[in-house]
Amino acid sequence: MEATLLTPEQAAEFLQTTVKGVHRACKQRRLAYVAIDGRGTRRFTMEHLEAFIAAQTVEATAMVDTKASVSVSSQWKGGGKRTKKSSGVKGKGPLTEEIRSLCRS
Repeated sequence: MEATLLTPEQAAEFLQTTVKGVHRACKQRRLAYVAIDGRGTRRFTMEHLEAFIAAQTVEATAMVDTKASVSVSSQWKGGGKRTKKSSGVKGKGPLTEEIRSLCRS
């Protein structure tokens, strides 16, 4: 049983990513590797890369019909009545009252 060891550059080429991305996946423990020495030299087998691809594969889900979706409205989270100060507008007059009424709706 002889496994060919690949360099990070070769692994990145196989995964169609960057060397930095390969090292990041190793650091995050998402990509297995063979530690060659105590200086952080890494090598990869095809089994490591295939397992990584399998773990990263996202399965498709059923399509949702957005036209059939129902929109749901929620009540104001503060509960109770809003005060006139909730609009943030001070003063009196027709424009102020219009702004307040728009803020209430």
